[in-house]
Amino acid sequence: MSANEADGLLDGYEDNFKGITVTQRHYGDVSPEVFHKRLSLSLDTWKSNGHRGIWLKIPRDQAKLIPIATELGFGFHHTRDDYLMLTKWLPTDEPNKLPSFATHYVGENLSQTAIRETFEETGIKAEFVSVLMFRHMHDYHFGAGDLYFCCLLRPLTTNVTMDTTEIADVKWMDVNEYIDDPNTTAVNRMIAESYRDGLKSGYFICPERTPHYLQNKADQVVYRVKALEPDGLGPPKANM
Repeated sequence: MSANEADGLLDGYEDNFKGITVTQRHYGDVSPEVFHKRLSLSLDTWKSNGHRGIWLKIPRDQAKLIPIATELGFGFHHTRDDYLMLTKWLPTDEPNKLPSFATHYVGENLSQTAIRETFEETGIKAEFVSVLMFRHMHDYHFGAGDLYFCCLLRPLTTNVTMDTTEIADVKWMDVNEYIDDPNTTAVNRMIAESYRDGLKSGYFICPERTPHYLQNKADQVVYRVKALEPDGLGPPKANM
């Protein structure tokens, strides 16, 4: 028995964002009354300890626990044939930052997302240049596939204002220094090498607008390889 269980608390997996994920292995085949008591006490403890997003996975054969979770403020996140995932955001002084369940529909252009995320997490204003690389991973979070894009932006400002709730550190580095750093992961080294190779070849995957094939629809944004002339800060601004 863990220390938490001895105190009547629920155990869980802690993530890098001070979140907690609780699955059936952390509470077992409990009665609704016991589950209510343990979950309520755990929520108070997690909140006082500065934890943020709570993920609660309830299997189908424990569906009787779902009303208890919703009574204590949990909302539905997603469901599969054999379980329901619920979430609760604990901080009262910041908006809910838990990601919604992913589908293949994306409501924001890739370039807009990269610019917005960069500003929100580092305070740096930038303009979009190109896609450097992307990877497709199967069976990622919640059994869904994942597409991960890394983009090249040109900074318009250089002062950093780090969002400590999203990232652990940020600093400017020479690209060659970053590539040679032994702490750089293989995939991040590949990303940086893609940028360096692009500077040599002059070719980047850049966005362009083209008319939509349906009437009364906004222009489509397509990404294609095109030649750009590099300058002192990297490729010039792509027309987006």
